[in-house]
Amino acid sequence: GPSLIESKFYRFSAHGNAITVPPAPTQFPEHEAVGVYGNKDEYKAARERDPNKLFRALLLGQGVLTEADAKKIEDAARAEMDDAVAFALASPLPSPEEATNYVYA
Repeated sequence: GPSLIESKFYRFSAHGNAITVPPAPTQFPEHEAVGVYGNKDEYKAARERDPNKLFRALLLGQGVLTEADAKKIEDAARAEMDDAVAFALASPLPSPEEATNYVYA
């Protein structure tokens, strides 16, 4: 039957429109708006509850994942993101006529 999943999370990195200079890094060391709009203590507390960080620690603690394997996974993901950003930045801008392609709502 019907179901609902509610997920509450804290945005750790850029919202998108705050990125001013390409190429955009795939990871920001700190949320760029925390100092202006946010609460630094709230940000720090959210970082401690980061599900990725907690799941990584769980897998390492249970011996399911090694530090070396975790690094390989992180490096592969970062390389994939960097390649995607490079591809997007190297691609020609779409024509104005294409602006509404694949927009259905």
